[in-house]
Amino acid sequence: MRRTGRITHWKDDKGYGFITPTHANGRVFAHIHDFRRGQLRPSEQMLVNYTDGLDAQNRPRAIDIDIVGSRPDHGSAWGVLPGLVSVLLQILGVLYLQLPGWLPVWILAISTLTFIGYWRDKDAAERGRRRIPESTLHTGELLGGWPGAWVAQRLFRHKNRKRSYQVVFWFIVLLHLAGWGWLLGHPAIFNAFWN
Repeated sequence: MRRTGRITHWKDDKGYGFITPTHANGRVFAHIHDFRRGQLRPSEQMLVNYTDGLDAQNRPRAIDIDIVGSRPDHGSAWGVLPGLVSVLLQILGVLYLQLPGWLPVWILAISTLTFIGYWRDKDAAERGRRRIPESTLHTGELLGGWPGAWVAQRLFRHKNRKRSYQVVFWFIVLLHLAGWGWLLGHPAIFNAFWN
């Protein structure tokens, strides 16, 4: 039987919470696995439709959960802007500064490894397995893999709502963009550094 309720408690870092039914007492457990894909990430006060189910201990559990009025979360224009700026700066670097050939290869390789790290951490979180430390993910971003992290956050909807993580992530992004901007403004220093 389909019911309507509201998410009244949600732990996004753990991927679970509770739904309070609209026309019944009590609350039911909800896990991120039971939400249909392609929706916004669950958060408190969202209205949902769900089917009654039971967990392994015969406790009430919501399954086949739909967020009412949800549309796919493709991110805002501000979320897209850093990636576009990064690509533009790299193109300018190749044309204007004559980047060494290994640098774009390095950025692609470390971005791919960072992307895979996010994917594995998301999978581990959903399966209740050992997680990849946040410091490891941040190290990949700092070494130049932040574009891969940026894509993974949007594709997997992972680490994109944890405020403390996002503060560090965006600091790393701004550090990289500022560094690229500074190097583009001082080509003599760049050429002296790489030659």
